[in-house]
Amino acid sequence: MTGFRDWNFTAGTDDVLGQRLRDGYDIGAATAVSDPANMSAFDRAALERDEQFNTRISGYIGWEQAARKLIPTSRHAARFDLTQMVVASSCRTTAEAVDYLLWRLLRVPAAQPTRDAFVSFLTGELGTGSIERARSYMEDALRMTAHLIMSTPEYQIV
Repeated sequence: MTGFRDWNFTAGTDDVLGQRLRDGYDIGAATAVSDPANMSAFDRAALERDEQFNTRISGYIGWEQAARKLIPTSRHAARFDLTQMVVASSCRTTAEAVDYLLWRLLRVPAAQPTRDAFVSFLTGELGTGSIERARSYMEDALRMTAHLIMSTPEYQIV
């Protein structure tokens, strides 16, 4: 077993298992829930139960194989400019900007209370209802609003 680290995902508790295996513990001790040098009755029972198929080892091997096959993906914001899109659509208020985003992102209309919540959120994030006043700093707030829109059941409808 080899160690692996990838910034795109974490092995969770499997990382502890891998470290124990690299430290020379046998599979039984490495899969112990607590201290491998002092296995509890629970650990011994789990070891006996998992002897035929050790799910902890299988999980670790799965993470290891995935890490070897996956190509690391750099993480960065999507390369589009919501500010430019909103300004180009002639939106003057946060309500118009939300309506524009709803039009761009949804196939079915959002409920009025949902729309009002988005308008309230965007206005609160910008500290103003004027798109012109917030033009120089509204990209993050627009992205958060778009994220909220994409989290709605209406967005999930194909």
